[in-house]
Amino acid sequence: MKHRPAIESARQIGLRLLIAAACSCASACDMAQVLFDPEGITCVAGKPQACPQGMNCIAGRCRKQVPDAAGSADAGQIDGAVLDGSGRDGAVLGDVPAHDSRADAAAQLDATGRDLSPADISSFDTSQPDAAVPDAMPTGDAAGLVIDVAAGWLHTCAVLANTAIQCWGDNEFGQAAGPVSNWGFSRVSAGQIHSCALKRDGSIVCWGDDRDGRATPPAGLGYLQVSAGDQFSCAITAGHDVTCWGSNTYHQLEVPGAATGVIQISARSSHTCALKSDTTVVCWGNDSNGETDVPAGESGFVEVAAGGLHTCGTKSGGAIVCWGAGNPAHTGDFDYGQSNPPASSFPLRGTATGTYTSCALNSGGANVCWGQAIRELYYFDYQRTSGLIQLALGEQHLCGRNSGYKLYCEGVSSGGCDYNLGHYACGQIAVPAELAFHP
Repeated sequence: MKHRPAIESARQIGLRLLIAAACSCASACDMAQVLFDPEGITCVAGKPQACPQGMNCIAGRCRKQVPDAAGSADAGQIDGAVLDGSGRDGAVLGDVPAHDSRADAAAQLDATGRDLSPADISSFDTSQPDAAVPDAMPTGDAAGLVIDVAAGWLHTCAVLANTAIQCWGDNEFGQAAGPVSNWGFSRVSAGQIHSCALKRDGSIVCWGDDRDGRATPPAGLGYLQVSAGDQFSCAITAGHDVTCWGSNTYHQLEVPGAATGVIQISARSSHTCALKSDTTVVCWGNDSNGETDVPAGESGFVEVAAGGLHTCGTKSGGAIVCWGAGNPAHTGDFDYGQSNPPASSFPLRGTATGTYTSCALNSGGANVCWGQAIRELYYFDYQRTSGLIQLALGEQHLCGRNSGYKLYCEGVSSGGCDYNLGHYACGQIAVPAELAFHP
C-alpha cells in the first residue's frame, strides 16, 4: 500500500505557531494533536491557559462548551472521558478518542483522556487520550507509527502517523481494503464486516459490506466521532447529538431523545451507548441480555464500551461498572463473566469489550482481562504485555498499542479462515512488520 508522505502544510505551521502562543506548557496542550486535529487539543481542566481563548477544556480536549440535555451542566468543568472503545471506537475526536474507542474509546479521548484524578492513581497520565492522536509527536517513519487501532470481527485497522489507514485480516467483503482516498484520517472504527473512519475535517468515510447502507455515512463535515457496529454505524454530530445509519432490525437507528450533549459513543453488535457531558450514559438497540440497561442512578462515567452482549463503563476513579450478559445478577446462555470486572485490579482505564471477554489497562499499562475465553483470546497470554496505552478487542483477537506507537496482536492463529466451518484464523493478528512490536 502506497502512502502519501507526511508533509506539514502552511496551514498546519500557522496553527502550530498560533497554539504555541496560546499554551504555556506541554501539559496544557499537545502539538501533535494540533497537527492531526487542530480543534482537538489535549488539555487538563483547571490548568492555567489550558485552552486557547474561546474554548473550554471538555473531556480532556479543547472545544466549545457543551450543555447537557437540560442545558445546565458546566461541560467546561468535565475533565476526562472517553474512548471507543469497545476499542473500536474509539473516543470523540476533536473530541475522541475511540477512543473509541477512543474511542477510542480507547478508546479510543477513545477512545480516552479520562480523568483518573484521585491521588492513589496519580501515576496515570490523565491529560492524554489512549486512542486518539498521539500524546507526543512520534519520531521516526510516520508510515510505520500507529496513532489509533480498531479491532473488527476478524480484521484490524490502524491509523498511521502520516494520516493513512492500513488494515489486515479477513477481507471477504472489502472490510480490510481501506479507503480509496487514503489520506487525512485521525480515527478508525472496525465493525463486523465493514469499517469507518473519521477525517481531520470531520467527514466520515466507510468501506466494506454496504448492505442496509451501513457503509454509506451521511455527508458533511464537523462530525466528532464514528463508531461501527455489526450491521450499522453511528456518529456524533458537531452539535453533540447522535446520528446512525444501516440496519434497524434491533432499533439501532432509533436514537433516544436523551442522547444529547454526547461526548463519546460506542457501537457494537446491535446496540450503542453514549456518554454525555453530565457523565451519565444512555444506550439503545438490542436489549436481549440487558446490554442497554444502564444501572439506575449511575453517573460519574468517563468512558463507555459496548460489547457483543454487554456494556462496560469506566468511572472517574478507575472503577468499572458493567451490565448485560455476564453480570452476576444476570442469568442466561451467554454469561461468562464478561460483565464482572475484578475490583482487586482497579483502577483501570481504556476498556475494550468483545462478545464474551472484556479487557482494560491498569496503572502500569498492562492489560487485565475478564470473562470466558470461549472462541476469543484462548491463545492470549496477557500477563506478558505491558507498557500499553490502547487496547482493541475483536471477536477472535486482542491488539495493544504501546507508547512507541507500535502494535502487538494475539488470538486465533491456526485452523484457516472459513467462519462457516468455525475457523477464525483470518490474519487479523498478522500486524505488518513495520508496525509491530514483540513483547
